Amino acid sequence: MDRKNYKIKDIAAMAGVSVGTVDRVLHNRGDVSEKSRKKVEQVLEKILYRPNLLVSSIGVKRKITLAIVLPSHQQGEYWEQIEKGIHQALYDFSKIRTETKTFYYDQFDLYSCRTAYSQALEYACDAMIIGPTFREETVFFSRKLDEQGTPYVFIDTLIPSCNQRAFFGPDSRMLGYIEAKLLSDVIGEEKDIAILHAVRSGNESSLQTVVRKAGFFEYFDTVSSKNRFLYANYYSQDVEQSWKEFDRLFSGENDIGGAVLFNSRSYIFASYLEHHGITGVKVIGCGVTQKNIEYLKKGYLSFLLSERPDVQGYQSIKYVLEYILYGQHEQIIKHTPIEILIRENIDSLF
Repeated sequence: MDRKNYKIKDIAAMAGVSVGTVDRVLHNRGDVSEKSRKKVEQVLEKILYRPNLLVSSIGVKRKITLAIVLPSHQQGEYWEQIEKGIHQALYDFSKIRTETKTFYYDQFDLYSCRTAYSQALEYACDAMIIGPTFREETVFFSRKLDEQGTPYVFIDTLIPSCNQRAFFGPDSRMLGYIEAKLLSDVIGEEKDIAILHAVRSGNESSLQTVVRKAGFFEYFDTVSSKNRFLYANYYSQDVEQSWKEFDRLFSGENDIGGAVLFNSRSYIFASYLEHHGITGVKVIGCGVTQKNIEYLKKGYLSFLLSERPDVQGYQSIKYVLEYILYGQHEQIIKHTPIEILIRENIDSLF
């Protein structure tokens, strides 16, 4: 059934009870007969009822404690936008007493992730919001949370084999597929395509990168392309080593017409192109960060795909508050929109 804006009087009519009875069931106060309660609960389940937090949170006295695990970030980076969405939701629902503690880790370092997960496990909380990177570490961590009975929500990356209550983030396979189609359309069949891969300490790739890359090649499996794929690594904290890898790409007989990155560090390759005066390479990346926007405007990035990180953060907070306060047990996967941004429309959107 599609969700509608049901009022208390609508629910009362559907259940055959009084408005006061519905109010007492919704807010868990006063005496209600078991028969009447079951009638109301059956209707609530049928209409997928979800209370309006801005209204129904008035008078909530209990304090909710939330743990948040995110990659560390600097101003203007992708994860800052997710955190801004989180903070905006906490502000909008500030009538609910909420205490949060955030555990940060280096998304390019598996061992840093392990440390953050270990610290988060020791923090007593009502629910946890997780921005994961490494699959195996996150599966192990989630099983520990299951044992503790701590509900959790994933943002940005959906990790299989976990019992998350909800996921908010892009469809990573489709994002990679879109990157491939855009690149194929603008460079033609004869040019080489550079596939740029981020190196992470601990020798484990980001699951999100793995899934996006699979979507990318899924597209090329469906078309009769003559493009040749060339591969290079890059290092988020080592520009010199990254540029040595890029030098190799542009040596010999290679004829690079396009390049693709699967995370928000596209500016690393774009800065190389600018420094060496290389033009004509169509580069597509993800993440509307300050540095990426700078190189999109300069023309060294051709496309940026936005995964609406602010929406991911906001919706994760909203969901866990509803889950904790009002017993919203519906498990959901909510894919955020994928927006295609170019130099000509970036200023109108941000």
